[in-house]
Amino acid sequence: MAACKEKPTMKISDEGLSTKDFFDLVETIKPPLIIQEDALIKPVPDSVKVHPATFASFLPDSVFQVLTDQKEKVVIGVEGKLIAPDESVYLIIKVISGKQRRISVLYFDKKRQYLGRLTLLDSKQKIRNVYHSCKIDAKMNISLITEKKSPSGQAWTGEQIYYFDATGLPIMAVTNTNEDLSNQLRGNPIDSFPATQKYTGDYSGDARNLVSIRDGRNNKSIYFFMHISKQQGKCVAELKGEADWISRTKAIFRDDKTPCVIEFNFSSNALHIKEMTGCGTYRDIGCVIEGKYPKKKK
Repeated sequence: MAACKEKPTMKISDEGLSTKDFFDLVETIKPPLIIQEDALIKPVPDSVKVHPATFASFLPDSVFQVLTDQKEKVVIGVEGKLIAPDESVYLIIKVISGKQRRISVLYFDKKRQYLGRLTLLDSKQKIRNVYHSCKIDAKMNISLITEKKSPSGQAWTGEQIYYFDATGLPIMAVTNTNEDLSNQLRGNPIDSFPATQKYTGDYSGDARNLVSIRDGRNNKSIYFFMHISKQQGKCVAELKGEADWISRTKAIFRDDKTPCVIEFNFSSNALHIKEMTGCGTYRDIGCVIEGKYPKKKK
């Protein structure tokens, strides 16, 4: 008879759990927490599955729809929670929706009010020879780690470190990498220059190649900046200068310090560049500055 008065044991999978009961049932994890990409393919154990209605009860509708991809058949698992020194909570969840698998961290204040989220691992990120993982340390810094191999077999590791601000917005604080980025465009030093002439603008085929054309000192010249990467980064050229118009569609750059001469030929939607004489001072050995670059829309 006494046993009949006992309350049934609550489970994380129960429908209708209060927010307090739900968070009390979630296992507490002591940092550091490390999650490998392999965790995406593992099934969600029944012991950590959450009833979707319960899960949706303490999240904004828009957030719940994004997390579950608005699909009816969804499996939600709670991997655990980390409690920060200020008693805010970092809830680690795995969502399986169709073929999509995602592990995220949801950020709640000490009153268990939802503030923000950050995707830690996503099955859509899967790329050959690229491996993802994440780490949350004792200071609640969230590191998203990418490891990959270069065509030559060199191992590269990149790390982006995030934290949640007071409003729940994930802020990227630090980016670290040992990858050779010497062939990547770092910035455009003439980007803010006026661009009112007919052929001024940016010409580019991809993220690692840019030829930027801007107004010159007068209508007889143009300023230019180029960053060109070819042969998978084995040939890199970077040069800034001023070229003179010699016809309505052609401009010539003659360097006053080296024999370098470059020809710019413009059409309505592209720029053709040709190295007339040696510009080895500004590029790697074994290649020349030339090519066709489509004009980018403003």
